[in-house]
Amino acid sequence: MLICLTKDAIHIATQGFAATIDVPGAPSIAALHQEYAADDGRMHVCPACVEVRIMQDAERIASAEMAGVSAVFVEGGGRRQERSTAMAV
Repeated sequence: MLICLTKDAIHIATQGFAATIDVPGAPSIAALHQEYAADDGRMHVCPACVEVRIMQDAERIASAEMAGVSAVFVEGGGRRQERSTAMAV
């Protein structure tokens, strides 16, 4: 599984951020985050978005890596995908 994080969604890939989100009546975001990582879920973090937000030194979770659009294109086999997994907040 792969999620591409852009804009302010890049915060999701930082250590401890999921624990700061509380949505009444919803499952724990931190628990969902751990479940996603345990199922080998990975996150590609937009390098330009990180730079604009001056987050180059932020500690990222283990399943997150810096990767731009070209990496997503290669990961998808170099062909246009019908469904996008990109998420922006």
